[in-house]
Amino acid sequence: MIELFNIHNIFLEASFCAFICITLILVFLPQIEKNKNFWFIFFCSLIVIAIYLQFNIPYVETLSFSNLFINDSLSWHLKLSILIGFLLIAVYSRNFLQSSDVNGYLEFYVLSLFLGLGAFIMVSSNHYLSMYLGLELLSLSTCVIVALSNNKNLNIEASVKFFVLSALSSGFLLFGISLLYGATGTLFFNELTEIINSGDYNKFLLSFSLVFLVSAIAFKIGVIPFHMWLPDVYEGSSYTSLTLISSIPKIAGFALIYRILDAGFFQDFQYNDYQQFFSILGILSVVFGNLIAIAQVNLKRMIAFSTIAHMGFLLFSFIGNSSELGQPVAYFYIFVYFFSNILLFGLILRVSSFNDQVSSIYDLKGLNRRNPLYAFLILFIMLSLAGIPPTIGFWAKLSVINLLVNSGFAYLALIAIIFSVVGAFYYLRIIKIVYFDVGDFKYQIETDKFFDVVITINGFILLSLGLAPGLLINMIQNIFV
Repeated sequence: MIELFNIHNIFLEASFCAFICITLILVFLPQIEKNKNFWFIFFCSLIVIAIYLQFNIPYVETLSFSNLFINDSLSWHLKLSILIGFLLIAVYSRNFLQSSDVNGYLEFYVLSLFLGLGAFIMVSSNHYLSMYLGLELLSLSTCVIVALSNNKNLNIEASVKFFVLSALSSGFLLFGISLLYGATGTLFFNELTEIINSGDYNKFLLSFSLVFLVSAIAFKIGVIPFHMWLPDVYEGSSYTSLTLISSIPKIAGFALIYRILDAGFFQDFQYNDYQQFFSILGILSVVFGNLIAIAQVNLKRMIAFSTIAHMGFLLFSFIGNSSELGQPVAYFYIFVYFFSNILLFGLILRVSSFNDQVSSIYDLKGLNRRNPLYAFLILFIMLSLAGIPPTIGFWAKLSVINLLVNSGFAYLALIAIIFSVVGAFYYLRIIKIVYFDVGDFKYQIETDKFFDVVITINGFILLSLGLAPGLLINMIQNIFV
């Protein structure tokens, strides 16, 4: 079903545009007290949008705006996940942001809305240029969000480094897109599938374009050897900024990979080409990401290198013998990582303030004696990220390993298993510091019942999914049917 224009299909994008305009007006209002309560308006507005989305499930794939945007089951689920992520981040970051200056407080919401708008455009794109538009909006917002920190030396350096390297990767992406257009004569994802299936294209140019497309993808999700920006950006960002830029862009990155590969690259020889690229990038990321993370004492840098290892697993999950196998596993993995990551940073935000942030992993010692609930949630999330049963993280990693074995990549499965065990060290070290290291927890934790209820529900849902993973797996498989 093709429609030239249908506002219903872009309701989320239009809502975020309107919200951005309202927030920009509030930035210039002199009433500081009203601005301090903006988080509540932000939170309630996202709930209304999420409820609207919940009652408007697309049962039929719909194209709009001259086929530039697609509204299908996958884009609906991705947008709902992003909205839920925004809701959690709004709750977890409230106290942290209110301890900062007022301008930075409102600027964060403006930039986060721009970032969310870019992510929504990416997950709904049916054309390379609309995908690029969303990607650049997301990247530029990320660049400025990184600069919102009280560490002026680190954050400016990280922001500039990200901006320069992001511009380079965007050049790679545009060059790959131009080669792709020269090879096929179109940039629409649905038309590319038909052209590649028919064999009416320049095979040399198409293979060459894949090199640049994969390079751009590798940078955007931060895998080795395109990871050089990631540790510095993580270290230079405040925890609120980090919660946002380490989660939402990963969902958008999954959408970027899915749309590109689903547009014909699962066919014929291109399938083997991208498998080789992803295998090399995945091996480097899983191996060196876990090894370097072991040596990190700075908590942000440790999480950065662990993220690289997780993105290596994401690339592994796209290496299957058919799109029907790899894509559900990839979405399952990124879904679990997305919400686990938000929970982890939510806990760190709770025990930090804008001017007194947790920096070293040893700053967490004594947390069990200060707040057993937060200590238990950190215990759970570390076990999940390490892939230890019966957590949901174990089932996510197991599904990737099972896919690799069934697809004839047993050596990749072996590498994944070995370095998952290696990587468990730095996760278990955090648990050991929280529960067994002698010392008092030096940060003040103020009472916030609403925060405690939300984060407990978040942790309980992830724990329940670990005990009954079939519910989530079946839901995700139905998306790709």
